[in-house]
Amino acid sequence: MWWGSSSPAPDPFSKVSEFLQILAGTDPIEESDDNIWNIVLSISDPLCRFAQGRWNDVVRENISGLVQNSNTTRNLQTFLSWTAARLETLQVTMLTNHGLSNVIYLQRLCVGMMMTDYSSDLKGILASDGKGGSSLVDRMTASSITALLEVCDQGTPGVKRSLEGDVLEMELLKFIITLCIFEGNGLLKDEMGVLDSCMKSPGMDKLACVLLHRWIHATKETLPKAWVEEDGDVCTQESALSSMTKTFVSLPWQATSMLTRTADDANPQDTSNLYPSADLLCFAILIFYYHESSAKKAVPNVFRESLKTIQDGSKTQDHTMISFPMFVDTIGSRLSASESSALLLYTVLQGNSSFYAYCMARTDVDIIMVPILQLLMDFEKRSLTHVYILMIIMLIFSEEPSLAQNSGDIVLKSVSFYKARQLKNIKLDSLMYLVLLHVAHYNMLTTKDMYLQTNTLATLANVGPAIRDLHPIACQKLLNTLEKVNDRLDKIENSDGTVNHSFGPLDVQLASDFVNIILEVLNAMIVHNISSNANLLYSLMHKKECVDKIRAKSQYRDVSENIGRVVEYFAERIERKSQAHHGSPLTSEAIQDVIQDSIKEWRSSALKPSVDLKFSYEEEARNSEFFVPCILDMIKKSPCIPIK
Repeated sequence: MWWGSSSPAPDPFSKVSEFLQILAGTDPIEESDDNIWNIVLSISDPLCRFAQGRWNDVVRENISGLVQNSNTTRNLQTFLSWTAARLETLQVTMLTNHGLSNVIYLQRLCVGMMMTDYSSDLKGILASDGKGGSSLVDRMTASSITALLEVCDQGTPGVKRSLEGDVLEMELLKFIITLCIFEGNGLLKDEMGVLDSCMKSPGMDKLACVLLHRWIHATKETLPKAWVEEDGDVCTQESALSSMTKTFVSLPWQATSMLTRTADDANPQDTSNLYPSADLLCFAILIFYYHESSAKKAVPNVFRESLKTIQDGSKTQDHTMISFPMFVDTIGSRLSASESSALLLYTVLQGNSSFYAYCMARTDVDIIMVPILQLLMDFEKRSLTHVYILMIIMLIFSEEPSLAQNSGDIVLKSVSFYKARQLKNIKLDSLMYLVLLHVAHYNMLTTKDMYLQTNTLATLANVGPAIRDLHPIACQKLLNTLEKVNDRLDKIENSDGTVNHSFGPLDVQLASDFVNIILEVLNAMIVHNISSNANLLYSLMHKKECVDKIRAKSQYRDVSENIGRVVEYFAERIERKSQAHHGSPLTSEAIQDVIQDSIKEWRSSALKPSVDLKFSYEEEARNSEFFVPCILDMIKKSPCIPIK
C-alpha cells in the first residue's frame, strides 16, 4: 500500500534527514521507487507533533542542494508529482497512519523555504510540465482540492471521522494556503496562477459548501492545539490527549450557555485560538472567495459563485447545503475568539442572499450582537480593519427594522465587559447605544477615523426610531456625551467662525457630525416613541441647559425644533408642580412622576413632521483590494502558518 506501513519509526528525524538527503542528491529518483517514498511513509507519528524548528533545521540543511540539483535531477518536480498522484487517488477510509500527511508537511516546508530564499527557482519549477500537458502548479492544486474534498467529507452519514484524516485535512489546508500566499503577495498578484488553477480544478464548485460545513464542525471536533500551531515544543501523546480532553470538556458549558441565555450571556469567554484548526478552514474560504483573476483571460471565481447559491439544509441531509442555524450559533461563539470569523460572517452575509434573509428573520440577535459589542467596547486594542468589519456588520443588521425591534425584546441580566457602570437587566438595544456612543466619542478624541465614525453614527441613527424604554444609564450617556461634544465644538470653533489653531478641519467635522446625528436620533425617538421613553425625557430635563445652548446655534435650529418643543412642554409642567409646592425644588422622583403624568396629556400633533434618517452599507465594486490585505495580515498573525 502506498500509504505506508503502520509500524512505528524509532527516529523520525533520522528518517526525514535520510529522505531529504536523497532528494537533494545528484542522482535522479523515480516515482516508482517505493523504497525512497516509504522512508517517510513508514513514520507512523505525525510530524506536526514535534516543534517545527527542528524540521526547519533539517530542511534548511538540504534545501540548497535540492534547488541546485533539481535543475538536472528534477527530484523536486518528481517529489511534487508523486505527491499529486497519491492525492488524486486518495480514499480517506484507506488511511492507516500519518505517512501521507508527513509527506505534505515536508513538501510545505520545502516550498515555504524556497519562497523566501529561492523564489525565482520555485517559479520555474512550478511552471514546468506536470502531466497531460498541464503545468505542475495546475496538477498540484487540482490534486490538493480533490483530496481536500475527500477528507472534508469525513463525518458525513456512514463515514466516521479519523485522526489520520483530520491531520491530512490540516496539512492540505496549510499547503494550499502557503501556495496561495506565494512571496507574501500572491493573494493580490497570483503570479504563479495558483488561485486561477484552483478555480479551474474539478470539484471547486462544491468546495465552498464543504469548507463551511467543516468550519462549523471543526469548532467541536478539533485537533490538539499543539498539533495545529507551529511555535511549541514536542507534543507527546499524553499532552495531546490532555489537550483534546480539555477542549471537549468545555463544549457542554458552551452549548448550554447558548441555549439558556444565563446572566453570563453578555460576557462571552475569551476563547482565543481555542479552535485553531477552524482558522485554517476560514482562511481558505476567505482566500478563495476574494480572489480576482489577473490573467489576460480572467478565470471565473466559481468558488464565490457557488457560495452565493448555498441554501439552508438544517431540515435535510442534503450535502449541497449547510445548516444556517448551526452556522449562526457557531459564528456567535467564535466572534470573540477570532478576527477571521468576523470577516467570514460579513462575507456570507454579503455573498449569500438566503443567509442574509435568514439572519434578519432571527429574533435572538444577541448571539451575534453581544460578542461584537464586547469587542467594540475596547476597540482601541484591535486592528482598525477588524473594527471596520465589526461595525459594518452592525450597520448591515441595523438596516432592517427587525434589529431594533428584536433587540428591544432581549433583556441581559448582566454585562461584565461594560466597566463604567454596573449593568443589570438591560435591554440589548440600550447596550448597543452605550457601546456605540463610547466608540464614537473615543474615536473622536483619539483615533479620529472618519470611516469608523460614519458607520457608527449611521448605526445609531438606524436603530433610534424603534427604541423604547431606553435604559436610564444609556439616556445619561447619550445626553452627557452630547454635552461633552458640544462643549468641544465650542472650543474648536472661534467666535468669528475660524478654527482654533489647536484643532483641524477633521476635528470640526467629527464633532459637528456627532451633534447633528444625535439630534436627529433624539428627534426620531420623540416623534415615534415619546410615550415609551420617560427615562429619555428625564435626561433631557436634567440637561435642559445643554439642549438650550445647542438650540441657539443656527445650524441646529431646524433639527432641534421638536426637541425644544418637548423640553418646553415638560419644563412648564415641572415648574407648575414646583410652584404648587411653594417653589421648592422637586426631587428626582417627583420630576419623574410629573413626566409620567404629562406624557398622558401630550399630543404628537404638537411636533413638526420630519423624515427619519436611513443609512445603508454599500460594498465597493472591487472589495478584494481592501479585504485581501486584511486576510494576509490575519494569516501572518496566526500561529498556524508561520510565514515571513
